[in-house]
Amino acid sequence: MEKQYRSEYKLLLDANEMNFDPSNLTIDWSKIKAFNRYPDPDSLALKEVICQELNRKESRYDSDNRYRPVSPEQLIIGTGSDEILKLILEGLTEKGSVAIAPDPSFSEYEKLTQLVQGKLVKVPCNNFKVDVEALIDAQKRNDARLIFIANPNNPTGQLISKKEIEALLINTDAWIVVDEAYAEFSQETALGLLEKYEKLLITRTLSKAYGLAALRIGYLIASERVTASLSPYKMTYNITGVSELIALQVLNDTDYSDQYIADVKALRRKAFDLLKEVNGLTLYPSEANFILVEVNTKENYSLLEKALEKNAIKVRYFKNSSNLNQDEPLHRCIRLTLTTFDEFEVLLSVIKEVMM
Repeated sequence: MEKQYRSEYKLLLDANEMNFDPSNLTIDWSKIKAFNRYPDPDSLALKEVICQELNRKESRYDSDNRYRPVSPEQLIIGTGSDEILKLILEGLTEKGSVAIAPDPSFSEYEKLTQLVQGKLVKVPCNNFKVDVEALIDAQKRNDARLIFIANPNNPTGQLISKKEIEALLINTDAWIVVDEAYAEFSQETALGLLEKYEKLLITRTLSKAYGLAALRIGYLIASERVTASLSPYKMTYNITGVSELIALQVLNDTDYSDQYIADVKALRRKAFDLLKEVNGLTLYPSEANFILVEVNTKENYSLLEKALEKNAIKVRYFKNSSNLNQDEPLHRCIRLTLTTFDEFEVLLSVIKEVMM
């Protein structure tokens, strides 16, 4: 039998996935049928359930009373957030258009911009904190059509405030795409700004806080006018009927997700404190389900890389130790997914063995 992807690792702490399968809790597999029929091209049932979940969860984080319930007409469902981001670029930019993104940020922004024959201009962060003024300046200098903001940022985990997002909306004439793949772990969202700003687009996913990464379901939330204008760029049958049926069952009982989010937040606080005690590491504040750490020397980075591989622990590297480039912002950085305290203890013991 062919080896399963990444099966040689004992701990998978590289892709920010949930470490258990929620389908084991909630799925009635006898209802997964009708393989001979095409799925609903508009995914109306899934949109309804996603809206219910959004309106249940996100209204609790509405500190300034600006959140308004989201309707199915404001959603487009896609094969992961990647397809949604590409659809946005295809619908709102042209060949040769410039898009802006902080650096570092999600690597797919550059790849997707290039796929639609655009150009991505990267704006350096300040100690991994997104520099909003620099983004505004870069948008004006490059006449950029679109600005990507991952919030919390991936891979740094740092948060840009709602006030800063509003500054981008007010002070630029670009579309602002806020990628909220990890928003459930932060209690911060730009959803409350949608009613006032039509040029705001928000993307979400079921891969992280809901543990459905294998289904590849992402979605866009925007004004009804914007979703209507972008819908023609969507492939007619873009998500599978099986994926939709599974997602519908899982999203009908999301107590597991609420508990998982609470557990990750508690672990994040504890992990940060424990990692601070390790000499030779620089930690960056995170509002996501991961922590970015920077190793103090190339030698220690190389030793840690080898030790983690030896112990079958997969984490996210940004450069192999043999080709580190000191000019790149993420040189000597490693991103660590947070899952459970037991798994973190195994990871921490290996880090301590190398660094202390």
